[in-house]
Amino acid sequence: MKESKVRALFWSAYLILLIIIVISVVRFCQDYRTFHEAQSIYKTVTRIATQDGTTTAIDFSMLDNVNENIVAWIASAGTPIDYPVVQEEDNVYYLQHLIDDTPNPAGSIFMDAQNAGDFTDANTLIYGHHIENETSMFAELTQYKTQNYYNAHPTMQLYTLQKNMTIEIFAAHLAPADTILPIRFANAAERQQYIDDAIAKSAFQADCNIAPQDKLITLATCAYDFKNARYIVYGKLTTAS
Repeated sequence: MKESKVRALFWSAYLILLIIIVISVVRFCQDYRTFHEAQSIYKTVTRIATQDGTTTAIDFSMLDNVNENIVAWIASAGTPIDYPVVQEEDNVYYLQHLIDDTPNPAGSIFMDAQNAGDFTDANTLIYGHHIENETSMFAELTQYKTQNYYNAHPTMQLYTLQKNMTIEIFAAHLAPADTILPIRFANAAERQQYIDDAIAKSAFQADCNIAPQDKLITLATCAYDFKNARYIVYGKLTTAS
């Protein structure tokens, strides 16, 4: 009798383990298919927006046929960051929708709903997902944790209908999800405090002079260092030569 109970317990445990493994494999396959679909769509959009498949020049008239909410394109040479930037009336829709409005948890890179779409605000906020164990979307932002990475990638490119700009990165750090990221500042002192706080917390040192008239840009994504962590990258905008 005792031996029968032990055997029953063994097979019960084995079946439970087998079910867990099957569920994990199914979820992995679903996640892989989901993010493969997302990257396939973004590759297609890149081909539509460019003549040679590289984002050195963006055809916004072609992108307008894909989605009228596209306001820019952001790229970081030598990294996976190479995506259109969209803007909606809220900051929820593009968390779960691709650039062509397909529902997908990979989401899109999007500008804060309260920002002016032409980057004329004092600080433009741009968000993107960082799905754990994935390298797509804004996952690469979390690499700005070392001086070496910053030295290799001190700038990004931002293309808009009006002009092309360079993002000069000057700080990056971990932060809780409830960190306030202002779009406008009450005065010059408040703006300078925002800059000083970012630099003081930064994971690296940057050689970047920020003038009073410079427009700022703040990029934010998820991090997994602690619960509800975010990784925030700060830059200034300059007109590309």
